[in-house]
Amino acid sequence: MREMATSVVDKCIVCPAHNTAYDLATGQVKGKWCPTLPEALSEGFGLTPKKPLPTFASRVTEAGEIEVDI
Repeated sequence: MREMATSVVDKCIVCPAHNTAYDLATGQVKGKWCPTLPEALSEGFGLTPKKPLPTFASRVTEAGEIEVDI
């Protein structure tokens, strides 16, 4: 399996597989659901419904480590 890089744009994390943007604070989908998939798929033909991602409290320590409260 190849590694895919995720990007952060306008306070959203963007999925490298289908280019959906999720708000970092709320997990809500921002913009179009799965914009890089063919139109037939993006309208629900065989695609999971549009839904937010879970979010978790996190922080960066003085040592530069990321801690996530799960």
